[in-house]
Amino acid sequence: MADWERPKDLPYPMVWRKFTRTMSDGREHKFRIQDASQDMFDEIYDLFKVHFMTEEPICSVLGCSQCIEINKLISDMVNDEVSLKEMEIYWRSELRRKTLIVCFEEVPDGKDVLVSCNVMGVRTKGNLLKVAATGRALVAMNKIMEHIWLEVAKIYEAFNVDKYLSAYGLSVHRDYRGIGIGVEMLLARTEYCKANKIEFTVTAFTSKGGQRAGEKAGFDFHLSKLYSDIEKDTGVNLTGIKHDCIKDV
Repeated sequence: MADWERPKDLPYPMVWRKFTRTMSDGREHKFRIQDASQDMFDEIYDLFKVHFMTEEPICSVLGCSQCIEINKLISDMVNDEVSLKEMEIYWRSELRRKTLIVCFEEVPDGKDVLVSCNVMGVRTKGNLLKVAATGRALVAMNKIMEHIWLEVAKIYEAFNVDKYLSAYGLSVHRDYRGIGIGVEMLLARTEYCKANKIEFTVTAFTSKGGQRAGEKAGFDFHLSKLYSDIEKDTGVNLTGIKHDCIKDV
């Protein structure tokens, strides 16, 4: 099947959802979810480095190392310059394909605040998009994701589809967690699929928080696999991982 392209008659950027939340200050704050644009890349990149790679279960155990400057354990992905560069190349490629969505808090008389981003990508049968990897951490991540999607879930065969919307990370700023931002991002992904005529979306939820958000957004879990079994099947060392399993929808 030919590689996917976003319909040329679909406006870009589009706003996919708007919602409000009452915050700790007692005020109602406004948020919007929209397509990401090229000028947002640096801010998106920083969001993922600080609020995703250091906490996402698989990233955080791919060889943790001590960072004295901030006195905390951070992911080897952050210290692996080769993996970081390769991830940047991949994220930029998906941004050009217009498959990233972002959430902003709308700030009256000020600069809107980026609070979340979902890096997505459309996979087509025979043209599986994967992150070209030579960095140690990213090679291991790719191995796990390929195992889940191709060998275990078998998405194309199980659901009789020739394309689907996948994702390579959903990051929410720490200051905005616990108010349902992740759920709203997943609901926006459904709207994205409808507008782009994509019938199916798949995500490997790697953390308990992500799995709860998926349930609240109405996602159906297709499979669940223990990290201990993933470690055994792929040979990737996941010692120290703080969650039980991956759930795929």
